Amino acid sequence: MAPGARRHVALNEAVEGNGRARKARGMNRLTEALGACWRRYRRASILTTLVLAATFAAPSLASANIVSYGGPVATKPHVYAIFWGSNWNNEPAAAERTKLENMYGDISNSGWQGTLTQYWSPEEPVHPEEATAFSFISPTLERSFYTDEHDGAAPTEVDAQKMKAEVRKAVEANKANGWPQQPTPADQFVVFPGPGSTYTSNYIKEYEKKGCAWHTYGYEGLGGPVVFDWIGWGRGKESVGESEGPYWYCHMPYAASHEYAEAVADPLLNGWGHGGAGVEVADLCDREGSVTLAPGIEVTK
Repeated sequence: MAPGARRHVALNEAVEGNGRARKARGMNRLTEALGACWRRYRRASILTTLVLAATFAAPSLASANIVSYGGPVATKPHVYAIFWGSNWNNEPAAAERTKLENMYGDISNSGWQGTLTQYWSPEEPVHPEEATAFSFISPTLERSFYTDEHDGAAPTEVDAQKMKAEVRKAVEANKANGWPQQPTPADQFVVFPGPGSTYTSNYIKEYEKKGCAWHTYGYEGLGGPVVFDWIGWGRGKESVGESEGPYWYCHMPYAASHEYAEAVADPLLNGWGHGGAGVEVADLCDREGSVTLAPGIEVTK
């Protein structure tokens, strides 16, 4: 997993407090699968939603309270998935791409997405305890997909800067398809370098050996904050190392669902978390397994 603020894997909790009405509409039997991990942090979620004055205080890692730091959430999330390289058109990548596209479709209006609707942000850029109105994450997810074949079968010498440039190129290439030319925190661009991609030695040293995926944001000449994720191709524990987590963490739908949820609740790295050096809500259930969103699709708890 990536160091510091880029250490991102997403956790979902149950809808409570001001989000209870959304929970009633969005939850289904899948919520039961959240199990012990969900119950462990249920009380913390209630407290942080109802006791607004407490949400801005930096939490103790030992307390594991989930708090808002006043930043935005993706109230109307839209995923723009970028499948980088023509190898995505060939097996086994084509089947994996279909699975990922189906996963984003299955997320919308699911009980799993319903757990995200508890997260809110102030409607004005003020401290949470001073806010009088709040915006919550929607139970629906819009999605768009694009396969970029301009770099051949797979990109080479990939690093963080090259991925940012790929997002910018994809946005410009899809202007006629309605991709936002001035993205907002609700717009999440997910970069999937295909099989055969190579990375710079510096990138491998800093990120790839630390995990399967991460998310961050930047200003890439598009007039607004660009929220984007990197999801590595089909990585397993043989390339991550036993100490870095169990094999399922590196399955692409699992990693992609982690980053999606994390970027929705914390798109600009100042939203929901529980303190520490880049620690976010997902870290609390990082190693507690997955749930089945749809047949063949395992996602993060």
